[in-house]
Amino acid sequence: MKILLCFCCLLLMLFCLPPVDVNAQELKISGTLTSERTGEVLPGANIAVLGTSLGTTSDFQGKFSLQLTGMTQATLVVSFVGYKTIEVPVTSSTDDLSVTLEEDILKLSEVVTTGFASSVKRANLANTVATISADELVRAPAQTLGQALAGKFAGINVSQNTGAPGGGISITLRGLSTIEGATQPLYVVDGVIVNNAATQSGIDLITKAATAGSATPQGQPVNRIADLNPNEIQNIEVLKGASAAALYGSKATNGVVLITTKQGVPGITRINVNHQIGFSSLLRDVGFRTFDSYLKAVNQYGADGAAQGLNSTGSAAYNTLKSQIGSDSINNLSSSALNALFGGNWAGRNIDYEDVIYGENGLINESNVSITGGTERTQFYASGLFRSENGIVKETGYEKYAGRLNVTHALSDRVKVSIRANHIRSESDRSITGNDNTNTTLGFSLANTPSFFDLRPVNGNYPDNVFTLSNPIHTRDVLVNKEVVRRTIGSLQLTWNIFQTETNKLDFIGQGGVDFYSQENTVFSPPELQFEKSVSEPGASLLGETESTNANMYLNLVHGYATRSNISFKTSAGIQIENQDLNSVLNEARGIVPTQTNIDQASSINAFQTVIKQRELGFYGQEEVNIQDKIFLTAGVRADASSVNGDPDKFFFFPKFSGSIRLSRYDFWEGPSSFAPEFKLRAAYGETGNLPPPTGKFTSLVPSNIGGLGGLLPDTRRGTSGIKPERAKELEFGFDATLFRGDASLEFTYF
Repeated sequence: MKILLCFCCLLLMLFCLPPVDVNAQELKISGTLTSERTGEVLPGANIAVLGTSLGTTSDFQGKFSLQLTGMTQATLVVSFVGYKTIEVPVTSSTDDLSVTLEEDILKLSEVVTTGFASSVKRANLANTVATISADELVRAPAQTLGQALAGKFAGINVSQNTGAPGGGISITLRGLSTIEGATQPLYVVDGVIVNNAATQSGIDLITKAATAGSATPQGQPVNRIADLNPNEIQNIEVLKGASAAALYGSKATNGVVLITTKQGVPGITRINVNHQIGFSSLLRDVGFRTFDSYLKAVNQYGADGAAQGLNSTGSAAYNTLKSQIGSDSINNLSSSALNALFGGNWAGRNIDYEDVIYGENGLINESNVSITGGTERTQFYASGLFRSENGIVKETGYEKYAGRLNVTHALSDRVKVSIRANHIRSESDRSITGNDNTNTTLGFSLANTPSFFDLRPVNGNYPDNVFTLSNPIHTRDVLVNKEVVRRTIGSLQLTWNIFQTETNKLDFIGQGGVDFYSQENTVFSPPELQFEKSVSEPGASLLGETESTNANMYLNLVHGYATRSNISFKTSAGIQIENQDLNSVLNEARGIVPTQTNIDQASSINAFQTVIKQRELGFYGQEEVNIQDKIFLTAGVRADASSVNGDPDKFFFFPKFSGSIRLSRYDFWEGPSSFAPEFKLRAAYGETGNLPPPTGKFTSLVPSNIGGLGGLLPDTRRGTSGIKPERAKELEFGFDATLFRGDASLEFTYF
């Protein structure tokens, strides 16, 4: 807190210049803003006075007014999200100024976030930052936010962990840049750093794909960014590399995804209801091998294997005949002769198991309701979601309920408070997929089953699969893999304009938030399943419970200084505090009593627990200089300390530098301007970090039975007291151009 007060005092001493003298001259301006295409008024647009820190916003009727003391003329800079920024010269007082804005299809005038409490117009931006609006995000229905981002901008790689409903999505920006640290971007929702963990369900204990408690699960868990509702998002900004994300310090090596949810708009209360219905189905099947002759089956599976294709009566007859004439003689018989002898239906049976297992048409229902409105002082946005999705595999599905309330209220002309709250509940049934070392998952068991062998139940009885350890139809119908998540994300922001003169402006921005979720996983593998019969304690019941709390707070000071010659400076500094607490417990019960599911109805119980308590402290400072909208320079530094480092009190510094020059703003560009009305060169350098694993500086202890007594042994993987964040350094440069009167844009980046 002492450091924060020093920041405040320093900024006040450096930048609090005396206000300009008041004289009798006064410029009074009022007018209306409208859209050139639709003619509708534009509420909430920004009107700034060029060369000063003065400005205002339009009300819900698109009207605005300014009173400029000591000025006889001014240039108004008018901007609005989705529209081109224009400059309007005013030489005398007027009360009927009419301003129309043209839609900005290429997003050249949009404002992009460059730090915790600062932003810059894209035309001046020196980094590669991708932005996605609400309309672009949900043009087509998407299962999760991760899927909605796929294909939206260059430099993103979206891979699907699983096709199960509500399944997880893995996102990487500009590829991987870590040895063993986190690989996913940092997600920030309305200023709250949210948890994107993929907590294991415990299914790996059945498939043996990974050892218990493995840090690299192979059972395709869902990452928690899937909880967010894409329909509630106003826009997304993606800081792809270190040069753009350096102010997020030791957690930004993999890029940063900044998500802003929708807010209320002053005016008439509007209610929007949207319902979507559809279905999911198998897009392309792999196909299967057919056996149109008995000899082909014998060559592949042997005589005994081929005989398994006969019905039970035929199998007995086959064994009798084999004892009389031998297997070689039987192999010479045709399929039709075998059917005539045994009365079976082997020839031409050819069961398409892909269709049997993955052949469902999963119905999808999604309903969204939102209500928005408010007054000039108070605006609100509320929404609700219900989504139901059936999988292409029987007994799989996903349901999600979500609600959001965002309220913004102006306590005075200088103080504004914003509250955002979001609650989600989701439930998914996921069956058994992913990697497998026991041939028990649906895909692995199908790959080892020929099309002539009938696995379908008869009178409720499932035959054993003689070709592998599992009957996938039986597994699909009775194995349970359920996940229930309850999540709440809330934030509070206070914006206080401490003082403002014609040339100076000082704002305090304080923000805090909490992300809490609880996750319950239930896995039940009944003892009657074929693969369970082969283990010493058949039948498994797993119960996992995880609780996670992420809390963070930002305190920022932002000072702006503008000169009459249109040179502006923006200085920002702040402090960030973040706490993370996670407790995950997984109970494994083996030898479950038939007809029972509770973990206490078993012959043995094992427990696994992960506890993480992580504390972080960071400081940052940044200076931005805009020289007549021609040259834009930025320099900043972030300092981070974390409890997961070997020395929790040591600060690691992450600098950034960037600059851009708009050649098209100079007189010599008049010739090329007909072809490229906008052309900018840019370069940037930055450093970011990736925190070590929370247990990296400790050597874990492994339970062991020594001489009949319980004890502990050190793990073979040792911790190190000198562990520190990974560091990524990035140099980026390129150019941006607008071509053919703004009909096309070209971006080139090398990093």
